[in-house]
Amino acid sequence: MFRACLYRMIAALIACTGFLSFPAPAHAQTAMTGQPLSVCVLRDTGGMNAATLIHQPERFDCTTEQHMFGAGDYWVISKDINQRSRSRQPLAARTASVWQEQIALHVLYADGRMVNMPTDKRGVTPLIQLGALVEYPLPRLEPEIVRLLWHVKGSANARGIVLGPRLATADQSARANLTMAAIYAGFAGLCIALIIYNLALWGALRHRFQLYYCVMVTALLAYTFSSSGVLAWAMPEIVNNDRLRLNYLLLGFTGASALIFARSFFEERVFAGWLGKYTAIVTSAMAGAGILFFISAPFSVRTADSVFTMVFLGLATVVGPTLWQAWRKRSNFLWLFAIGWGVPILTAILRTLAGLHIIPWNFWLDNSTMLSMVVEAMMSSLAIAYRIKLLRDERDWAIA
Repeated sequence: MFRACLYRMIAALIACTGFLSFPAPAHAQTAMTGQPLSVCVLRDTGGMNAATLIHQPERFDCTTEQHMFGAGDYWVISKDINQRSRSRQPLAARTASVWQEQIALHVLYADGRMVNMPTDKRGVTPLIQLGALVEYPLPRLEPEIVRLLWHVKGSANARGIVLGPRLATADQSARANLTMAAIYAGFAGLCIALIIYNLALWGALRHRFQLYYCVMVTALLAYTFSSSGVLAWAMPEIVNNDRLRLNYLLLGFTGASALIFARSFFEERVFAGWLGKYTAIVTSAMAGAGILFFISAPFSVRTADSVFTMVFLGLATVVGPTLWQAWRKRSNFLWLFAIGWGVPILTAILRTLAGLHIIPWNFWLDNSTMLSMVVEAMMSSLAIAYRIKLLRDERDWAIA
C-alpha cells in the first residue's frame, strides 16, 4: 500500500518536473510578459549626450551579442516602438535584473520631448517586480513613444547589459505579478510545511538527517526570498547589487546543504572511502564559492561569477559516483535519490551552459534552481518517509 502510493506521487512529480524542465515559448512566459524589444549597443567613451544619441540609432551595434562587449559603461537603444502610453493602457519596459553600478532610462516621444528616469544609490531596487524583473513605468503623454535609451554604468555584463527587454501594458504586468505571487506563495507554504513536519518527526525519532533536511529546505526558502525579488519589497533600501550578492551566497549554501543531507541520508557504506572525501570537498567548495562571490563581487564580479559557475557544475560530478556506489552497495534509497536529484543536476548543467553563453538566457532557466530544488525537497521528504518505514520494519523484525 505504501509503495503503491509512493509510485503514484512519484509519477505525478515526474510529470510536473517534465513540464518545468523545458523553457516555455515566448508567448507562454507569463513572468516575461509583453512583446520583446530588440536593442542595440554602443560603448560609452565619455562625453556622450543622451539627447544626441537617442536620435542616432545608426551608431549602435545591433549584431554583436551583448556579453561579447565585456564589462564597462554602455548606451543601449531600442528599436522604434511607436506606441502611446495611455491612461487606459499605460506602458512599461521590463528587463531582467543584472549587476550594474548605475542605470538611467531616457524616453523619446514623437514631438521631440525626452523624459529622463535615473536611479539612485539603490539602483533598480524600487523598480523590482516579482521574479526579480525590473519594470520602468513609461510616462503617459499625448505623443507616441519613439524609442528608449538606457545609459548603464559599471555593467558587469556577465549575462548581458540590458537583458531580456520587453514592452508590457500595466494589465499584463499586474497579471504577471499575480501569477508569480501564486507560484512563490505556494512554494513558501510547501517549504514551511516540510520544515514543520520534519522537525516534528525529529522530535520523536531523533535522526540526524532530518535536521540536515530542514537546514536544506530553509536555505532554499531563504534563497527564493532573495532571488524572487520579495527581499527588495521587504527591504526597499537595499542596494540591488547587494541583493544579487546575497543570491549567490544563499545558492551556495543551498547546494552545500543538499550534499550534506544526501551524505547523512544514505547508508554509511555508500560514502565510505574516496567518495565521502570528494563530497566533502565539493560541499566546502559550494559554500566557499558563495562566500567568495559575496565578498569579492564589488571588486571583480565577472571573475567571481565564473568561479561560482564552474563550482556549481561540480555539484553534478558528485551525483554520478553516488549513484554508482549506491548501486554497488545495494542501497535501499538508490531509486529515490536518482529521481529526486535528476532534475537539479539537469538544471545545474543548463545554468552552467547559460553562464558560459552556450545556450541563450531564459527567465525560467534563471529560476530553474528553485523549481528543481522543490522537486528534490519533495522527493527527499518521500525518501525520509520510506527510510522511516524501513527502520520500523527492521525494528519489528528484530522484536519478532
